[in-house]
Amino acid sequence: MKTFKNATVKKPQAKARTGHGLTRTSDFPTEHFYTRRIALLSRLIARTTKPAFDRLFGISQLEWRILVHLEYRSPAKIADMYERSLMPKSQISSALPTLIDKGYVVREDDPDDARAPYFAITAEGFALYKAVLRVSQRRQDGLESLLTRQERKIFADALNKLVEFYLAEDARNGDGLFSDDSGPDRKIVHN
Repeated sequence: MKTFKNATVKKPQAKARTGHGLTRTSDFPTEHFYTRRIALLSRLIARTTKPAFDRLFGISQLEWRILVHLEYRSPAKIADMYERSLMPKSQISSALPTLIDKGYVVREDDPDDARAPYFAITAEGFALYKAVLRVSQRRQDGLESLLTRQERKIFADALNKLVEFYLAEDARNGDGLFSDDSGPDRKIVHN
């Protein structure tokens, strides 16, 4: 038994194993699923993006996304930022005070709704936005250079098709691809 700063911690007893996990190797059938590949690509890009934002600009990736939205439309409410980005409202709400403290965003009360203030990008925030955008554009150019012009067009068209499908599914509060409903109202359009 070990004692740490007025607390006693019991070392757990080793339990006898009553069941055994499987030992197996499969062909990893989900490896080529689009959802897995897209999520993997997103995480790989974020691995380099997150530290670069902090190192170069002193902001998080989430703070950058908020600045992008506020450059697009200021003033805006948290609900507006959510609708355009689908970033969780709680994360947006948590990041805004830091942006305000740094002078990149200001809060403006809504006289008609005290619970939902407006937020707007400041001149300092806009200057930061332009600096980050230059670096982000270089990264985008680098990604595009990995593909031919034809591959970029096909990739962009395919991504747009998938995003449009899931936006429509989200508006219907579901994912019809998980449904086994093949009734008359179920339509998946392939162009």
